[in-house]
Amino acid sequence: MTGNAPARVLIVDAQPLFRLGLLTLLESAYPHWHISDAHTLAEIRGQLWEGAIDLLFIDSHLLGQEAAQGRTVASSLNLVSSLVAITDTNDPIVTTGCLGAGADATIARTDPISRTLSVVDMMSVRCDREAARESHGGMAAVPLPETTATSEILNLTARQFDVLRLLAKGQSNKVIARDLGLSVSTVKVHLNTVFRALGARNRVEAVVRARPFQESMPVS
Repeated sequence: MTGNAPARVLIVDAQPLFRLGLLTLLESAYPHWHISDAHTLAEIRGQLWEGAIDLLFIDSHLLGQEAAQGRTVASSLNLVSSLVAITDTNDPIVTTGCLGAGADATIARTDPISRTLSVVDMMSVRCDREAARESHGGMAAVPLPETTATSEILNLTARQFDVLRLLAKGQSNKVIARDLGLSVSTVKVHLNTVFRALGARNRVEAVVRARPFQESMPVS
């Protein structure tokens, strides 16, 4: 899904606010993907795009219901690539249950944006490998995105990277100010600088565009 072919992505979750938030995040991070959402599985059975689904995000409760009735979500929805279960918390028992029910990975509603995007990136590489295998009749290597850079490239200070790092964890301006010993107005100034440097229009885009630089972010 990091390749040229647009991905077909479906979000099935009973919580409308989380579903909308995840949809908005994915649309901002992956504008070439075709993303749809639904409240229940019954809403979308037989009403999807022609062809297969590349990536499915599904409420762990719905996944468990399907498994309890002896159904496989992947086969019933013609899923050919990856499935990510949405859990309420990072409970290892729930995670194990989701993996046993056919999920390839899990994300929690309490996860910071950076962790959610890391899981999605991992799934996108997996989908690309599956697509390459189908296209070439065997294994094909899919290059991982570049993840190295320096602060000079973005022209940000170490303190601005501190602000960006906390932003990526989903922290509010108030919490960032408290953790860094700054005023809220100073945090806003730093964020405006970060947005300009990254060419981002909002907080989500800033987090998305900063991902390649995470490993090299200096700490003040």
